Amino acid sequence: MLVRNYLVLVALLAALAAGCGTDSAHWHGPGSADTAEDLGLVDTTVDVHDLRVDLPPELTDVLDVAPEVVDAGPEVVDVLPDPGPELIDSTDATDVDVETADLADGEVCTPDCAGKECGSDGCGGSCGVCPANKPYCNMAFQCEACEPDCEGKSCGGDGCGGSCGACPVGWACLSGSCEPPECAGDIILYEEDFSECNEGAIFVVDDQPDDPVTWMAMEEGALSGPCALHFGDPVGGTYDTGDPVSAALVLPWITVPDDGDPYLVRFAVRMDAEGVVAPEYPYDHDVLYLRAYGEGLPEEGAALFNSKEFLNNTEGVWVLVAASLDAYVGLDIQLRFEFDTIDSAANDYEGIWLDDLRVGTACPLCFLDEDCVDDEPCLQDLCVLFSNQGVIGTCGHLPKEPCCVGLDPSFCDDFDPCTEDSCDLVTGDCVHVIIEDCGS
Repeated sequence: MLVRNYLVLVALLAALAAGCGTDSAHWHGPGSADTAEDLGLVDTTVDVHDLRVDLPPELTDVLDVAPEVVDAGPEVVDVLPDPGPELIDSTDATDVDVETADLADGEVCTPDCAGKECGSDGCGGSCGVCPANKPYCNMAFQCEACEPDCEGKSCGGDGCGGSCGACPVGWACLSGSCEPPECAGDIILYEEDFSECNEGAIFVVDDQPDDPVTWMAMEEGALSGPCALHFGDPVGGTYDTGDPVSAALVLPWITVPDDGDPYLVRFAVRMDAEGVVAPEYPYDHDVLYLRAYGEGLPEEGAALFNSKEFLNNTEGVWVLVAASLDAYVGLDIQLRFEFDTIDSAANDYEGIWLDDLRVGTACPLCFLDEDCVDDEPCLQDLCVLFSNQGVIGTCGHLPKEPCCVGLDPSFCDDFDPCTEDSCDLVTGDCVHVIIEDCGS
């Protein structure tokens, strides 16, 4: 090859220079005394400059070095400059694209962005980032405008690479809805609907037994009838005695099963008491608490619920409340409802009603009210979030008032001659459709 030929030539010149320099003896052909030199016809003194051939500038410069370097012979090769890539014989080179070689494992990956505006290049790189006005990189690797769509969805994708929300741990997202884990069965550990119009197995602790204010079963105002448990004075109408009042409801001991199912305590409450300004209100005047007691729990009990959630007043309607018992799996616990006015001020309120108390499995679990829809048009379908968790809940149902299903059609009459009045048998609501051109 070219560079090797130059090296051989240089080595030859160096050898000649070493043996035939200007200070060397003249060379004679063997066996001949009458040479052309002897006859004075030829000067056989060799000068390396006379042997010069057309070389690249890099090699020509080598031959212009000082005589002592030339006389060094083969060592001259060591001082040759790098001939540069233009002198490399292409037959000795291997074509390697350093941008496509994976040096870690020796595999070669060739980026491919042909016809792509965005997305992956196939080798861990990117073919581009979409602009703000066309932010979505579609399956064809083209940027396009996109309008997120989360209508009717509580989880999953929004169609533009974003999210409509995440499901609680352990839940599955199916068709945009969070589906709870399955429950093995409907297990009841304790329940009381006060249908016998007494306290059942619940024990009443009255700290002021001589006054008329206490917990007792009453027919008036019950949710599911015939009775509900009421705290107050059934005669005076309030729990105001001029002194502080307090009392508790103590439920039987229960063992929360460790069978993998979620368990809860759920009840309905209607309350009219001294109000608080916010759920974070630091004082406990006239607050209803639900606490759990047992071995391993705080001596003062573990709070599962308090009425500051609805500011101590449900505005005359029944409210469903639920609390998870997941933290007490495998434990023996006793649940207690506790109420204390702490002082004698602002106690002229009607008090508290409790009904439909249930301790058992939490099935079905829910995330939204839509998870609890049934075919009863006169019931409100509610997802009751756990007071001590706040993300997951249990399905519950309260009577819808008013509900027109099963009533006389006149129930929905709004006495407007320009409307057609009817009852929606699915929702239980009255419907009023305006009659066009009526009265014109």
